[in-house]
Amino acid sequence: MENRLIVCGDSFNIGIGCHDLHTQPYGSLLAKQTNRKLVNLAKGSSTNLSIWLQVKYAVEELSANEHDIIIVNETSSERFNWFPEGKEHYGEITNLDVNYHEYPPYGNDSYVTHQLDSHPMQDHPNYKGKMITENVAGVIDYLDRFVANGFDQRGRYYNRLVDEPISKLKLIRDFYAIVYNENVSQLQSRSLMVMCHSLLRNKNLKHVMLIPNPHPSRDLILNENLLQFSWGELTMKYPDNVGSGHASEDGHVEAYENVLIKLKENGWA
Repeated sequence: MENRLIVCGDSFNIGIGCHDLHTQPYGSLLAKQTNRKLVNLAKGSSTNLSIWLQVKYAVEELSANEHDIIIVNETSSERFNWFPEGKEHYGEITNLDVNYHEYPPYGNDSYVTHQLDSHPMQDHPNYKGKMITENVAGVIDYLDRFVANGFDQRGRYYNRLVDEPISKLKLIRDFYAIVYNENVSQLQSRSLMVMCHSLLRNKNLKHVMLIPNPHPSRDLILNENLLQFSWGELTMKYPDNVGSGHASEDGHVEAYENVLIKLKENGWA
């Protein structure tokens, strides 16, 4: 079996901000440098719950093994998961429930220069793709810019929200304004990252956790598997010019160099 580099994360990890999503993202650079097949499970607007589901998918569905390397990147805690109206879900939630097809670089009306033709769940016979993983800023933007002004978003970037009751979306916005607590949300997110680390460690799988600094869970992740890393800092240093608010391909070069150093320290590259 061909050795693989498996990437789990959000829009930064799929390469949003780069002009060429096939060759310029840091995962592509790492796979080429280490002579591995790239399997990128990341997607735009991933939540930390959905990143945990990506890691589980890598272990359970892709049968990640001792020859593979898994990269896991924590994302913002200001994101919500829910199932759309009339598409309620019962039973175990898996990565096959996450709606890859509606988010960049796979969804409609994306701002990326080169969209990818297919998402990693596309050919799986059990892919349902119903669960929304949305930035709260996206919900607020949709309500304020499009709903308030009567703009039709069918077939466009916010297509995933158009059939949701406005009252539900306003409830999410109000929950964020009134009930949401950043400290509680961060604790939940960090717990999910520790769960990722524990699963991969218990399976004896090579992995690197890309965790922002400072981060309390760093004491719960072994140093061998921990790389303190911030896409926010890279974005400020290397802003993209495709209008996505992400790091450019130059930022991905620096990300690649940082992760490669960690892989070499561990004797994995």
